[in-house]
Amino acid sequence: MEAEQPTAIEIFTWYRELIKKIEERKKQKFVPFLAQQILIKKGDSGQLDSKKLLLIIDTFYENCLKYLNLWENNFEEIKNFNWVLLKEKLEWASIHNSAEIINKQLSSNVINFDDLFDEVSQINDILDKSKKALDELNTPEEKWKSIFSASEDGSLMNIKKL
Repeated sequence: MEAEQPTAIEIFTWYRELIKKIEERKKQKFVPFLAQQILIKKGDSGQLDSKKLLLIIDTFYENCLKYLNLWENNFEEIKNFNWVLLKEKLEWASIHNSAEIINKQLSSNVINFDDLFDEVSQINDILDKSKKALDELNTPEEKWKSIFSASEDGSLMNIKKL
């Protein structure tokens, strides 16, 4: 993960995926392979009660979720910037929320909403026209570079501020 230099949005996505995995393991009472091996060895010899091990595993999952949920507030505003990953067409509501956060954080109106709306429409046109080429690019950074170079007037100033 360090070598990849992920964005905060990508880290948030990984964070949410990790929580989903742990929740599913807890729900399904999943016992990892090594824990199963210990249970078999120690259980056969009477050294370990299987119910006790299952309770320990469940408690472990619960503690993991509690710990991860402590970090949720750190991601509260970042989740409004998921659109930056360009996994789907841009939606004005998402972009608008992000722009409001930026304006609020900077205590000024650095984002022009009227121009931003037009820029989002322009980007969606570029996404429609260049979908196949953009799908071949691996990272959001490469996709954005392609979008900026394909923009009609070469600006997209408000979207760059986001």
